[in-house]
Parts: sequence; C-alpha cells; structure tokens
Amino acid sequence: MANTTTTTTTPVSAGPAGPFGFLGTLVPFFLVIVAAYFLLIRPVQKREAKKRATIDSLKKGDQVVTAGGIIGSVHKIMKNGEILLEVAEGVRLKVLKMSVSDVLAKSSEENDENDDAEIVPSANNSPKRNVIKNASKKESAGKSSVVVQK
Repeated sequence: MANTTTTTTTPVSAGPAGPFGFLGTLVPFFLVIVAAYFLLIRPVQKREAKKRATIDSLKKGDQVVTAGGIIGSVHKIMKNGEILLEVAEGVRLKVLKMSVSDVLAKSSEENDENDDAEIVPSANNSPKRNVIKNASKKESAGKSSVVVQK
C-alpha cells in the first residue's frame, strides 16, 4: 500500500480584510489626533491669545496681579516689555509684562461711577448690617443692597 498524503493550503492575506485595506487602520489614528487637537491644543491657544490681548491692553491705573501674587496698579508702561507697578504709596516695582496673570480692575476712569457709593446704617439698628446706597444714576436708581460685615 502506498502512502498518499494530501496537503491543502489556505490563502493567507497580507493585510487586514475589508474594503479599505490599509487606510481602514489609519482612520482611528487620525480621529484620535483630531480629537486631541480640539480637546487639548486649541483651548490652550485660545487662553494664551486672550492673555496676550489683556497684557497688550494694559494702561496706567489698571489694578493687576502678578504671577507671584503681588497686587498693584500700573504706574508706567515701558517699551522693553516691562511695567512699573505701584504696590503702595511711593513703592514701585519693575516687573515684566508677561508676569501679569490677571487684571482686577481697569483704570480709575472706568471705575469713577462706583466711587459715589456710601455706607448708611440700616433701619433695624443691627451693628453687623449696613446698607450701601449707590448714588450713581447709571446703576439702578433707588436700589439698595445689604452687606453683612464680620
């Protein structure tokens, strides 16, 4: 009796099966990159552009906070990227513009309307409650608010 062996071969595909082939495996990779751009990179760029615009719009009298936590008002803006910051009466610091982390209040020209506020004792004779009446006509005339002092 003769030994007969039969071998069958199955075709092996070189790449992934599917109508898109190699491109089908790259689509998820590109989707991850696009999602990372919109979730990570773009918000940081917007935040930095907003900070740059805020720093470029600084002017004398603005109340600012530096990255080190120093609060003061802008006394002078210099051309070499520095500002002179007045932190107390007669005390001035030279800091870089880029160290400004936040603008608390714009110059006194814009805040003059709020200087007319006065504190009046409340009617119930409570020493911890005072009423602030705003004399500004731009704000809601006749309205008063209660402030609790500790």
